[in-house]
Amino acid sequence: MAKPKNFDRANFLDHLRWLASMGCNMIRWNWVDFNSREPGAKPEDVDDQEINDILWAVDEAAQHGIYSYLLTGGALHSFGGVDLSAWGIEGYNGPCAGLDDKKGQKPFGLFYINPILQRAYKGWLKELLTRPNPRTGVPLIKNPALAIVQYLSEESLLFYTFNRIPKPQLQILGRSFHQWLARKYGSIVKARNAWGENATTADMLLPDDADGGIAGFLPIYHAAGDSLGRLSAAQRNRMADQIEFLSWTMRAVYRDLTDYVQRDLGGRFLVLPGNWRPADPTLMLDAERWTYAAGDILGKNHFFNKPTSGNRSALDALTAPFDVPLVIKHVEGKPMFLSATKYHGPNACQIEEAFLMAGYGSLSGLDGVSFEAFYKDKHLRSRDAISPSPAQPNQAWTWPAAALIYRHNLVREGEVVLRENRAFEEIWREKPPQFAEYPGKDGDVAAFFVGPVRCQYEPFQQPAIANFESFIDRSAGHIRSVTGELTLNYMQKLCSINTPQAQAVYGDLATHGPVTLRDATITCRNPLAAVYLVSLDDRPLAESTRILAQANTPAMAEGNFWRVPKALVTITLNNPSIHMIRYLDAEGRVLSSESLSRTGAQATFSWSANAFYAVLENQP
Repeated sequence: MAKPKNFDRANFLDHLRWLASMGCNMIRWNWVDFNSREPGAKPEDVDDQEINDILWAVDEAAQHGIYSYLLTGGALHSFGGVDLSAWGIEGYNGPCAGLDDKKGQKPFGLFYINPILQRAYKGWLKELLTRPNPRTGVPLIKNPALAIVQYLSEESLLFYTFNRIPKPQLQILGRSFHQWLARKYGSIVKARNAWGENATTADMLLPDDADGGIAGFLPIYHAAGDSLGRLSAAQRNRMADQIEFLSWTMRAVYRDLTDYVQRDLGGRFLVLPGNWRPADPTLMLDAERWTYAAGDILGKNHFFNKPTSGNRSALDALTAPFDVPLVIKHVEGKPMFLSATKYHGPNACQIEEAFLMAGYGSLSGLDGVSFEAFYKDKHLRSRDAISPSPAQPNQAWTWPAAALIYRHNLVREGEVVLRENRAFEEIWREKPPQFAEYPGKDGDVAAFFVGPVRCQYEPFQQPAIANFESFIDRSAGHIRSVTGELTLNYMQKLCSINTPQAQAVYGDLATHGPVTLRDATITCRNPLAAVYLVSLDDRPLAESTRILAQANTPAMAEGNFWRVPKALVTITLNNPSIHMIRYLDAEGRVLSSESLSRTGAQATFSWSANAFYAVLENQP
C-alpha cells in the first residue's frame, strides 16, 4: 500500500477489515518520504505528519491482526521533489523526479555513496522508529506489529542505473575504489599489472586519475550479455574487480544500517536490505544476493507478464514457467521474501497466482509474498475493471483458501533438490551458474517445481546436490514434487495440490475431465478454473467437520466492471461427517444453505450460481 495519507481514513479502516477477512496478515507500506519538504529544511529534518501517519497506520493494522512491513528508501523515491543540491550533494540541479517520471533525475546509487544522504537516512530511521506513538506512547522500535524494515527498493550499483550516477558522486566512489584496489593488490600499480594492458574502454564512465587518487569505472552494460564476451582479458579482469568492489560497497552499507537499527537503536524487527536484480541476472545475481545477506531477509521484486505490445490476456505460468515469480534460487540459511509481485492484467490467468503461491511457495520454503498494490483511495475495494488494484475477482477474491494453505503450512516444504556452491571468484568473474533464476524463454526451470533450489556462498556448510530429474517426465510434460503433494503438467495445463488437509486443482479442467485427489473428485466444465477444499479444524479432509470450498473462474471486463462466470463445478468428497453446505458471496455473507447429497461415506454437491465460497459442516 502507498503512504497512509493517500487514503480517506474511514475507507482505509474498512479496507483493513476486508484485507484481514481475505487472509492478508501483512501490509507493505510503499513510497513514504520521511524528509521535510519545508523551504530551507536540512537533510536530517523530517516530515512529522508523514511519520505520525505511519505510526497510526501500523497501530490500526495491528488491531486487525495485520503486521506491517516498511519500505523506507530507494532511488525511485523523489524525497518529495527536493533539490539535492540544496543539501550540498553535487551533481544534481532541480527537484528529484517522481516515480512515473522516466526522464527526470533520480538519485540512483546515492544511498551507497554519499555521506550526507547516509547520515540523513539514519536520522530519518531514528525519528521513525523511536518517536512515541501520539496515541499509545509506544514507539515502533518496541511495537511487535512492525515485522520488517526494508532499506532500498529496486536499487543497486550492479544495475544499468549505475551509468546514470553523476560525475561528482562517481568521483567519491572512485576514490574508494582506488583505496580498495591498493589494499587488495598492495598498490594501484600492482592492480594494473594484474589486469594487463589496455584494461580501459573508450566509453569509461569515469577515467582513471592517479594524481587525484581515483580509479575509474567501466559502464555496467559491459558486464552483461554479449558485451561481456567482447571485452579483452584485461578488461574482464578489471570488470571482475569492479563487480567485487561494488558488491562489497553495497554490503557494507547494508551491514552498517543493520547494526545501527538493531544494535544501536534496539530494533527487534527483521531487516530486508534490497530486492532488485543486476544488469545481467544470470551472471550477476549471486553478487547482488550476497550483498543482501548482510541483513536478515532477502527480497525479490518480480512482476509476471509485464505489459508489452501485443496480446497478453492468456499468458500463464503453466505455459510460460521461465518467467514465474516463484522461480527463486534461495540463499542457504536466509529467509526469502517475494517483496512485490503481480500478474499484470487484464489476464484471465491471474486466478492461478494465489494457487501457485500457496502450493509452490510452500514447497520451496518461500517466507512471504507481497501482492501489488493499493496506491490511491479509489483502489480500495475497487470493482473497476481498469483499476490496477488487486481488489478484484481474479486476484484478492482468490486469496482466502490460498492464504489458509500457505499460512497453516498445509503443503510441506520439501527437501532441497538442488544446491549449488558458488565460490566468490566465480561470482566476481561471472561464471555462469548451474541453474539460473532468469533463464530466458528457452531456459529449464523444472527443478524449481520439484522442490527447493538453494545457492550457498563461501564458506560452504553443506555439499552441493542435484536430485530432481527422477521427478520429471519431460516427454509427458509432467513434474511431481519431491513431497508427492504437488503435480504439474504443463502440456495438459493442469496443476494439483493433494495433501491431507488441502486439496485443490487448477487449469483447463473442462478438457481434462474429473480430477481424482486423495479424498475428493472434482469435475469442472469451465475451460479455466481453480477449485479448493481446505480443512478449517486442523483435521484431515476425510475427517474434518468444517471445510472451506472455493471456486474461482476468470472474471471478464465488461465496460468498467467485471462479469464472473458461474463455476460449473461438482465435488464428491469422501467424508462421513459433513451434512450441510452454506454458500457465501464475495464478502463472506451467506447466500443459501442446503443439505448435502450423500451416498454412504461420500458427500456430493454442485456449485451454487452466485457463490464464491462455501463452508461444509457436520450440522445445520
